[in-house]
Amino acid sequence: MPYIIISLVWIMLSYSILFLFSIEEVINLTNEDHIVEYVGAGLFFVAGFLYFILYKRTRKILKFEKLSLNGNVFYLLLGVAFLFVSFEEISWGQRIIGFDTPEGIDKFNAQSEFNFHNLYVFHGETESGDRKSFWTLLLNMDRMFSIFWFSYCFLIPFFYHFSSAAKHFLDKIRMPIVPMFFAAIFLANYAASKVLEAILDSNIHHPTVEIKESNIAMLFFVLAIWFLRNVRSPVPGANVTV
Repeated sequence: MPYIIISLVWIMLSYSILFLFSIEEVINLTNEDHIVEYVGAGLFFVAGFLYFILYKRTRKILKFEKLSLNGNVFYLLLGVAFLFVSFEEISWGQRIIGFDTPEGIDKFNAQSEFNFHNLYVFHGETESGDRKSFWTLLLNMDRMFSIFWFSYCFLIPFFYHFSSAAKHFLDKIRMPIVPMFFAAIFLANYAASKVLEAILDSNIHHPTVEIKESNIAMLFFVLAIWFLRNVRSPVPGANVTV
């Protein structure tokens, strides 16, 4: 219950700034190098380390079992992914430290920044400024991340709970399953952003997306805490949640 309350209160408060501040203030708060971006990057960063801790903890648990996997590799992958996302959000500290984009990279980057997600191959627009086609947009990092969280945080839990075959397979590969109440909150955050984009001024669309992404970082952070509280030491004859 505390996880639900904390997550929902956070989401409501975050979107409330769209109504409590002027358009100019909202845009300023959600611009690069401002509070919404830094909060999201910080939460992804901490979440990444929590998933590394989970990996280390499951190494200790799984070494007692005959079929040792030397730790749950899914936690390791999540840790690496979220640290990557965190550094990408702040362009690997480029604007904080103040270093220039290396020559040869800036011309391939839509914003001339030191990051991957703004490279034209991953960007939503071509070098000429045209919107990419549906299929080429599948390489867009924002689109890929959306597919990732929707698949991992909703589709997989859904099939886990409603398909015995999926449950057997996912248990066998030891994939950490997102609780259904978290799946519902992920969807609620997404739905809220889409409703707000539809009813608010078009100038607020980008800030709404930035808030949505920051909320996703918060949800993965809270989810990591939930996993930490539910990964337990092995007891002979009992199933181990790893």
